[in-house]
Amino acid sequence: MKILKNLSELENFTDKTALTVGTFDGVHLGHRLLLEKLSQKAERKFLKTALVTFSPHPQEILKNKKKPIGLLSNFEEKVFLLEKTGLDILFVIPFSLEFAQTSAVDFCKNYLIQGLNASEIIVGYDHAFGKNREGSLQTLKDLSVEFDYGIELVEEFNLEGHKVNSTTIRKLIAEDNLQKVNQLLGYEYLISGKVTNGDQRGRVLGFPTANLKMNPNKLLPTDGVYAVRVAHKSKDYNGVLNIGSRPTFYGQSRSVEVFIFDFDEEIYGENLRLSLVEKIRSEKKFDGIEELKSQIQKDVVLAKKIIL
Repeated sequence: MKILKNLSELENFTDKTALTVGTFDGVHLGHRLLLEKLSQKAERKFLKTALVTFSPHPQEILKNKKKPIGLLSNFEEKVFLLEKTGLDILFVIPFSLEFAQTSAVDFCKNYLIQGLNASEIIVGYDHAFGKNREGSLQTLKDLSVEFDYGIELVEEFNLEGHKVNSTTIRKLIAEDNLQKVNQLLGYEYLISGKVTNGDQRGRVLGFPTANLKMNPNKLLPTDGVYAVRVAHKSKDYNGVLNIGSRPTFYGQSRSVEVFIFDFDEEIYGENLRLSLVEKIRSEKKFDGIEELKSQIQKDVVLAKKIIL
């Protein structure tokens, strides 16, 4: 997958494309269905597949910054997930207040038609674009007459009574339903971050943890202990993740820390990607360190049974 971030990179681009546009937050099963249709259409018509998205997420710029917006995937996670779909081109538009003033027609002409040579455009049922979300499916249909491209709408996807969209998945995360979240995503929910210095309490307890610095707009699941898969560089491990304020130590701020099984490397400043397999228990305040150590040992045993 080729990643482009500027119109100037498309000056000598001559391939015709089948493309789609959107934030694709979470790259869930609904998104995957759309991308499969895109791939099939491109294959039939000998086109390249392209996806136009934005970084940062538009809501990070447009919404009140005092409250996190709750992203299902940060930019790095989104790229990781999209790479698995076989997409040819990911065009990432740097989103800003200035760009937000771009009209729907100008966006379509400058980026989709002149930039990416769209021959086919596929969008989701709720797609809107341009300044104040003024552009719609009808806008794309109107312009298709002038610029001679095909347009297709992908209807809403439902799975076992649930609408498969980002809003539904955020709600399920808040409801502590990780099993259903993973089902609608089509993969185990991801969180990732850079390893930072912690207070070393895990090491004292005999379970050294890596503390992760998270994107403040990333939606974390409810506080508690999780069985997780851990990706570090090109290797995969298993572990136990704790999200919460560590009430046994009278913690105040929320932290994210993972104990990685069979791992003993210095990884400060490096990135980890965690896949949340199953929640083991909610966070709890223990009467003392020994009780906490005993519970962590039980958590580790259970996590290994879940994952292995």
